[in-house]
Amino acid sequence: MPIISGGSGGGGSAVLFNSVLGAPAATIDTGAGGVAGGHGSLTIDIYCRSVSAVVTDQVNIIFNNDSGAHYNVVRLQNSNTVVTGASSLAGTTGWFVSVPAANDTASVFGAVRVVIPNYDGGVGFAAGTMISGSPDSTAANTVNAAFSCSYLSTTAISRVAISLSSAANFATGTRLLIYGSQ
Repeated sequence: MPIISGGSGGGGSAVLFNSVLGAPAATIDTGAGGVAGGHGSLTIDIYCRSVSAVVTDQVNIIFNNDSGAHYNVVRLQNSNTVVTGASSLAGTTGWFVSVPAANDTASVFGAVRVVIPNYDGGVGFAAGTMISGSPDSTAANTVNAAFSCSYLSTTAISRVAISLSSAANFATGTRLLIYGSQ
């Protein structure tokens, strides 16, 4: 049963999915129908680290089990004081973001927040914003980024899955939390 909270004024949020890995795993997936409709906005929080033997890995976020080239991502990133930008348009197979991996400082996890208003509207393509950060005591490993994204489908988002580009596992303690808000 969803947890609903809110004060006067009719706002509030409902937890739609919450999974914390007790052991390394390759994916976290809400499963079909795992994201209920009927909320004004969908928020996805990811706390994660890869076990791949690199400094950073890439998390891929997929909707509705659709790994086709139906995603747009525009990124502005600051990595060790170097600011860059890039666009990946109509050809990306998911929304993606860099996170710490096994060769980064021990116990450093990345934080990702995705917000998708009208995720279940079905009128236009799903559009959202994403922010990420992995602050680290080693400046060269610090990455912060802001994204604007679109999912080129008018189908309501009812499923979310995350995996790593390296095909490695997420570290124990990785968490996927999804909630709907009014």
